[in-house]
Amino acid sequence: ADDRDELKALLKKRPGVYALYKRDRLKYVGQAKNLFGRLDAHRRDRHKGTWDRFSAYVTTEHEFVHEVEALTLRMANPVSNRRLGRFGSSRNLAKDLKELIVEKHDREVDALFVRRRSNGSRSASKKAGKSTSRPRTQGGLQKINGVRRKLRGHASGNEYHGVLLKGGGIQVGDTEYSSPFASACAAAGKRRNGWNFWKYKDASGEWQSLRNLL
Repeated sequence: ADDRDELKALLKKRPGVYALYKRDRLKYVGQAKNLFGRLDAHRRDRHKGTWDRFSAYVTTEHEFVHEVEALTLRMANPVSNRRLGRFGSSRNLAKDLKELIVEKHDREVDALFVRRRSNGSRSASKKAGKSTSRPRTQGGLQKINGVRRKLRGHASGNEYHGVLLKGGGIQVGDTEYSSPFASACAAAGKRRNGWNFWKYKDASGEWQSLRNLL
């Protein structure tokens, strides 16, 4: 209380994120355009008596305060916050992570069977003079063999084109790829989830995600 005037001079009208503590336990996290005003109000509102110290973090722009608060709430989950903050623009990456793991697993399984065949059918193919350079179809693409479809994808305002081949591979330019992930990365020049990136035209003329063929 003795330092209230100094604290007011330092924090008044400055935006940021703050945390309230009771001894060493985090109780509440909030944001404010005026840090001092909000902390002073908590001495009289529903948080009165629930905290005995605080920490405050000043931000340069108020537009970032909400994102910082939401991130802090989701990491710390304070006991007195009634709800978690929402991000202005957010995306749950769990689904994308799952798909990347599945594609990785598909590649590993595919490589395993190639190695097992290395002393058998691959050798026989070489003896017969047949090329073995064509990529093998991996994972989910094996389930949609037999249908040739034009594909398109969009990224950063650009449109990219590919072809789903009857054998299950995806051709981009003159190169055939054995997975949606590899072909999408090749087309867009950066990592992309191929099952979501590539679209095909269904019977009604609507463009659908490649994953809908599974």
